[in-house]
Amino acid sequence: MSRPTVAPTSPAQVVTAAVAGFAVAWVTLTTIQGLGRTLPLLGVPAWGSVVLITAGIVWLVVRTRRELRRRPDTLEASVALNRLVLGKTSILAGAGLGAAYLALVVLVWPALPAPLAVERLVHGGAAVAACLAWAVAGVALERSLRIDEGRDESANTPGAGGPGDGVPPLS
Repeated sequence: MSRPTVAPTSPAQVVTAAVAGFAVAWVTLTTIQGLGRTLPLLGVPAWGSVVLITAGIVWLVVRTRRELRRRPDTLEASVALNRLVLGKTSILAGAGLGAAYLALVVLVWPALPAPLAVERLVHGGAAVAACLAWAVAGVALERSLRIDEGRDESANTPGAGGPGDGVPPLS
């Protein structure tokens, strides 16, 4: 009997999220400029909050790997599924939000060396880097739940205490 599988987040999905994030931010920001308004000022919260989220995801990656290495059968299926969804969400949100911050950085580039443009560029660049780290942490979380296809099938039988017990495999 085959077990249900979930495919890893594809590069096409990541690119779609990034293009959508960039496009929405670009249209919004150019509209704001066209109306004679100023672009938003960024500060530490723009990238600091993403760094905190990334740290939480990295902690969960380490915990998941340790838990699956020690006793794979102790990770409940619902917990594994929640972590998988969090990993996928982190990948797509990191790509989309990072691209949105990149749109802001691209828009303020011509205004350099104006002080506000420098501030937007520094904090926007930090936010792009933080979002990239968030997406990479999401990939690591998604991969931490992967089950090797080359393992013995009986080891992946529920209740056998094998590596796949209670963990939805990725194909």
